[in-house]
Amino acid sequence: MSARRATRRAPARQGARARAVVLVLLVLGLAGSLVVLLTANEPPADGEAAPERTPVERIALACPTARSASTVTVGALPLPDIDPGPVDGLEVLGEALPIGRPGVLEAELPRTGPAEERAALVRGEGAAAPGLTATVAATSPRLSAARCTAPASRRWFTGAGGGVEHASTLELVNPEEGPAVVSVTVLGAEGPVETAGVREISVPAGGRVEVDLAEVAPATGELAVGVRTTRGRVGVAVRDRLGPPGTRPAEDLLPGQERPRRTTVLAGLPTGADEHLLLMANPGDDEVVAVVSVVGPGGTFTPAEGAELVVPPGTVRTLDVGGEIGAEVAALRVEATGPVVGTVRSRAGADITYAPVARDLGRRAALALPAGVAAVLQLSSDSEEGEVEVVTFDADGTEIGRGDVVVPAAGTIAVDLPPRARLVRVSPGATTVRGAVALTSDAGVATLPLDRLVTRVAEPDVRPAVR
Repeated sequence: MSARRATRRAPARQGARARAVVLVLLVLGLAGSLVVLLTANEPPADGEAAPERTPVERIALACPTARSASTVTVGALPLPDIDPGPVDGLEVLGEALPIGRPGVLEAELPRTGPAEERAALVRGEGAAAPGLTATVAATSPRLSAARCTAPASRRWFTGAGGGVEHASTLELVNPEEGPAVVSVTVLGAEGPVETAGVREISVPAGGRVEVDLAEVAPATGELAVGVRTTRGRVGVAVRDRLGPPGTRPAEDLLPGQERPRRTTVLAGLPTGADEHLLLMANPGDDEVVAVVSVVGPGGTFTPAEGAELVVPPGTVRTLDVGGEIGAEVAALRVEATGPVVGTVRSRAGADITYAPVARDLGRRAALALPAGVAAVLQLSSDSEEGEVEVVTFDADGTEIGRGDVVVPAAGTIAVDLPPRARLVRVSPGATTVRGAVALTSDAGVATLPLDRLVTRVAEPDVRPAVR
């Protein structure tokens, strides 16, 4: 009897205990929340330390090469807490070269061919690492330019070609001492393009490999190329040629982006161009709808017509945006229902250029400028009006210009840089600002992205555990 009574009463006691536990947890949760609120703005307790930010100690930039003669321009920016004296430990194309801080140097790049395996690299060790920026430019027969970039695990390029009249070459550069391996994905107008021999591409240590898309992924129409590094570190570039056989083709280097995004700002569009063509690729599995807005001098607006682009999964689509952009300085803002990659191909006369994805410039951004071109800095604000400091230096590292410019709210402004400027530093305030530099010469047009400088990295406070 007593055992049966105990069995019947057990659920009641368990329920009471459960309610008691919930009550205790609720009280503890409220108490914990109160402690968080009371201590949220207090400094770390004794024995705790925030991560220390230390200067970058090593940098390796991979520079794309060209079929014609080209030049790499390296700039060293003056930075707080860094000795402004000469930079030691800088290596360009395997040769140690002196450079002041601030300072600019140039080195000629050899003309390349498929058999050429030498990599074009800019390295900085120790004090030479922070604040380095490098640009490659060819000024004949067509103007083309691209930034030297640090290797990334993934990179996407939109606007490539794998045909006779539109052909692109993929260039893979390995800055490390061990071999690297990459795989390549190609998307086209009808979906993923069948590729041959690009699932596993080995890049030798300190070397480079070229891949002709017309050979490994022959296709008509616009292509998007995704490169994923599965071993080591690789710098990636795509040289694009557009024109029928027997003519002098328009050439440029495609800007890359590390990953697809739902919101993209494309900057550096040349004013007065004959054509602006938006190219968007959807690497995902679902259809994406992209809405295009123009970020102009008077603010951001969405055209009444022709502002929407539907991109099926795994495909590339195009949209003529020349009528919306007009002749004034502007950037394009693309907001999509899913992550996409893209660019704008602008045609001016017989030359072409591609608009890069403009990232938030953060506290500080810079760019080394090639010689013999006219440079226009284009800055766009995401929302509020903002003030930006612009400083320029000549080839000797002498400051030749300094001033504050106001970027209109959700708008774009153009700033003509001095003809002698070889290095530009941009320091935004609290406003989110993006930017690029449009280049022009008698040989055509080119576009270079401004990108934030990573000069210090966080070092965690590592201590033995207390037992």
